[in-house]
Amino acid sequence: MKLAEQQELQRDIEHTRRAESVLSSATYCSTTRCLRQRAENASSPDHRSLDRRWEEHLRHVHGRRM
Repeated sequence: MKLAEQQELQRDIEHTRRAESVLSSATYCSTTRCLRQRAENASSPDHRSLDRRWEEHLRHVHGRRM
């Protein structure tokens, strides 16, 4: 296997791991509290604030950035 092929395979593996992490977090985020938070964010006119609050929520509840 060539070095370039190995690097590409490694990138694919890392991408898959990140995707799985995001999906598991999204699954957890279907809880009532998270859905309520999403609904509150959706009604907010300030979308930058909405994105920042959602990121803070995920960081606080799930311990990671997305």
